[in-house]
Amino acid sequence: MRTTFQTTVLYGWLTLVALLALGQDTSRGDQAWDDLESQLRHSGVQTNTSSLIKAALANPAESLRWMAIEVLGLRGEQEARPALRRILSEDSSRLLQESAALALARLKDETGIPALRQFMRTSTHPQRQLFLAARLAEFGDSTGYQFVKEATTSKDEQLRYVSVASLVPFIPFEVANHLAIDPLERLIALASDKDPAIRKEALIEFSLAVPKGAPLERLKEVAIRMKNDPETSVQQAADSFLALWSMK
Repeated sequence: MRTTFQTTVLYGWLTLVALLALGQDTSRGDQAWDDLESQLRHSGVQTNTSSLIKAALANPAESLRWMAIEVLGLRGEQEARPALRRILSEDSSRLLQESAALALARLKDETGIPALRQFMRTSTHPQRQLFLAARLAEFGDSTGYQFVKEATTSKDEQLRYVSVASLVPFIPFEVANHLAIDPLERLIALASDKDPAIRKEALIEFSLAVPKGAPLERLKEVAIRMKNDPETSVQQAADSFLALWSMK
């Protein structure tokens, strides 16, 4: 059951990351954490700051504690820092400790990034390791790239699939900082993976790569070629990418 919850957390966070990368619908006032708040309220947890802190510390449901921690970090609730530090240092749940470290990093607390690095290095779950590496990259820390690089050529198709989204936060290091890493090349290579789900995911991530500095024209060339993919879903993903960026 716990493994199922951790998988749910991972893919829930990938969705949030995509929303943050693409931006919110400001005309409606939507925020990336609105769905989490809605789920919390549906479960009887109020979403004001003090209630979220209380839920993060003591709610009997681990899933609700996780949601509260994430919302506190995403909303930038600075008064939550003592509670998050307590979870980081004392909680028995590794997942909640990692989530607290991420929230603290978002709050620019000095304990956040070092803790994320340690959790990444010591994780025994490769998919979670990739997730943490990608989050560190969003904070300007490229130390986890080796984990992502290795996953892109893994024999495990699920690991390759997760590596696609994990590559995108590293693109600024290659494009703007000119570090000797190759996330863009690996992302493009995954668009030709033997697994159609991975090819489709790569095309979807192209739209997140462009705002990170990936050259649009080069990605368009790949997408145009992928319009001839034997899989309909991959063709549709290519068409969607080209349609979206033809309007930019």
